[in-house]
Amino acid sequence: MNKECIVVLKKKMERTVLRGHPWIFSGSIKQIQHYKMAGEICTVLSEDGKFVARGYVNASQTIAVRVMTLRDVKIDGYFIRGIIEKAYSIRASSLKPVSNAFRIVNAEGDFFPGLVVDKYDRGLVIQISTAGIRVLKELIINELVSLFNPEFIYEKYSGFYLLEGIEETDSLAYGKIPKQLVIHEGGVRFHVDVASGQKTGFYLDQRRNRILLSTISGRKDVLNCFCYTGGFGVHAAAGGAKKVVNIDTSEWALDEARKNALLNDIGEDRFQTFKKDIFGFLKTADDRYDIVVLDPPKLAGTKKDLNNALNGYRNINSQAMKLLQEGGILLTFSCSGLVSPDLFHKIVVQAARESGRQFQLLSNLYADLDHPVNLMHPQGEYLKGLCLRVL
Repeated sequence: MNKECIVVLKKKMERTVLRGHPWIFSGSIKQIQHYKMAGEICTVLSEDGKFVARGYVNASQTIAVRVMTLRDVKIDGYFIRGIIEKAYSIRASSLKPVSNAFRIVNAEGDFFPGLVVDKYDRGLVIQISTAGIRVLKELIINELVSLFNPEFIYEKYSGFYLLEGIEETDSLAYGKIPKQLVIHEGGVRFHVDVASGQKTGFYLDQRRNRILLSTISGRKDVLNCFCYTGGFGVHAAAGGAKKVVNIDTSEWALDEARKNALLNDIGEDRFQTFKKDIFGFLKTADDRYDIVVLDPPKLAGTKKDLNNALNGYRNINSQAMKLLQEGGILLTFSCSGLVSPDLFHKIVVQAARESGRQFQLLSNLYADLDHPVNLMHPQGEYLKGLCLRVL
């Protein structure tokens, strides 16, 4: 009979866990007993043998244990169903009227570390970032099928899975993906390619910020940098913008953006796309805009990237600020988890000084409410933004 894996913590190291932080670092562990494979379920004990938590363990990683519960219960299908049902309940009432695409499970934010589940109309995409979720995958899929009767479930592996030693490829786990998958969001429609698209297919976290843009873009000239498949740009045009200029380095993304514009009956006279390096474009652009959107990809993937990332954020914000008409608005974002909201604010202040212009802070911007953050896990607050107005 196989013995369960036991993780014994060093003296007093259980305090952080009991406060609610979902990660246990290898330096906090005294010993691991009966360890068989990466990702297996484990019971966490204090040094004196008292129950602390239950989760899953990967002994080769710095984050050695991901905590799933502080209760002495079995992690099985019933347990998984309970987490998913609780997470879904808050989304269903608030987001269904707005969109048929939203996040059902947000990893640590929903106390299910390593797992993301996104709903796209009648289909689901699961994103796996740890060995532990791969071990639990079949249980998760079974419960998702039982709860939602989805048209399909597509599984994707985030960039973090390589660090976990997982050798898997994205694949269809259940059902069949329709040839044309269309979602709606605040009255706007988008094609979604869950297999080829970034993240799970679409940047659902920016929903409320895209809808905000649509409310302020009437009769405005808008520059949409790092436009991807046109999320911000289509919303701006649907909101009545005179012209939207969309810039990206990916021809595939620009082609999808054009398709999304056509899907919403937005003509090329108001929706323009250009394949350009944004950093170079901002330095040489001559036109002025009423609104500029800066939504770059993650610039700081690791701590060694942080300094270069901060310089990058400062440079693009400074250049974008110079392109604004008087009274113009800048929506600027960072999705780098290593860049805290406070640090991002400081970098944008530096950029404003470099631009030589004065700005008002109209609003702090965050991910929509289907991307909750565990209060004891601030690392989960990856997306942050500012809405600024130049005087």
